[in-house]
Amino acid sequence: MAYITCDNINEKPLLYKPKQEDVKYHLFNSYVNERIIITNNDSDKIKIHEICNNFSIWYISNSQGGKRIKYKSAELKSFMNNKFGLCKPFWRGVKILYDNTLDIDLDEEL
Repeated sequence: MAYITCDNINEKPLLYKPKQEDVKYHLFNSYVNERIIITNNDSDKIKIHEICNNFSIWYISNSQGGKRIKYKSAELKSFMNNKFGLCKPFWRGVKILYDNTLDIDLDEEL
């Protein structure tokens, strides 16, 4: 888990341990910013199992051997509901950028 140092003028540096919920929020937000795009096209949709699987892969590839954060799929679903509306049974107008999609996009820019 990441620690943030807080320096006080008259005291030794203190360590602030972020709340687990704050760390999860930051983690989910980083994932969404990197892997989810808003298309506003109703034919683009993401199911809960699809995002949970993709998030797990993304998280493992980005954890770099650090301490793993425990999360529940319900927490990720709640985050997504807050960000993109209620999942009935999927989120519409959004899609996941998979690794192979990212590679294709990079090739097209060259």
